Amino acid sequence: MTPVPQTAVTGLAVEALARGSEPWARAAVARGRAFLARMQLLGSRIPAALDPTLAHGAFSASPCVDTLRCDATAHALLAMPALQSVNRRRPRR
Repeated sequence: MTPVPQTAVTGLAVEALARGSEPWARAAVARGRAFLARMQLLGSRIPAALDPTLAHGAFSASPCVDTLRCDATAHALLAMPALQSVNRRRPRR
């Protein structure tokens, strides 16, 4: 565990817990999704060091690192509510 939350790891945890019906799982998913929503680079939240045409909609690696990584964005997007119906249609392995 790191002292600073990581976007990709949080997204992965939310993906794993999203199917849970227990109250603690639903609470953890809500907290994780709120964190991910804050990490998405939109409008004025895009740091000046990043090209807005490339960074818009991406997710920073962590609250203190503006690195853009495809794994962080992929896990974050899969954890967001709009994609949950797509995730539910996938068969469990």
